[in-house]
Amino acid sequence: MPGQIFISYSRVDTEFVTRLINDLNRQGLNIWMDQRNIGAGQRWDSIIQDALESCDIFMIVLSPYSVESENVLDELSFAINGNKRIIPILLDNCEIPYRLARFQFVDFANNYQTGFHHLISEITQQSPQRPIVIKKRSEDLRPIYWLAGAVIALLCCFALGVGMYM
Repeated sequence: MPGQIFISYSRVDTEFVTRLINDLNRQGLNIWMDQRNIGAGQRWDSIIQDALESCDIFMIVLSPYSVESENVLDELSFAINGNKRIIPILLDNCEIPYRLARFQFVDFANNYQTGFHHLISEITQQSPQRPIVIKKRSEDLRPIYWLAGAVIALLCCFALGVGMYM
């Protein structure tokens, strides 16, 4: 089981996030949420930074509101720069932030239960975020093209030289 899970979201989506956190807590997961984990009188910016630094998983709830939030985007940048495991949760269709566009998301937009089961399986995987493998072509054709171009250039020079000689 992972350690602490940080959840980033817009306050507009609090109802969904509260339901999700309650369901995740019932699964025995340790979820960090600003509204539950920042006490009165505490400096929220340093508390959030501490939580981001110590989390094992960064979950971001994607909605039209969260992708417009500077705080959410700052938290996302911190998580990416800190090489955190990132699990985007699509709550509502929205424009995905550029730095997050290559990450596969868990879809809650169509069905909560389906999304929740998918999320649990992703969180509890032994080898999360499998590496992306880019397959190289078996042969790199650039040297062949370069060589062909050089031969054609030499033949043209030869033909031009012969033409001028005559």
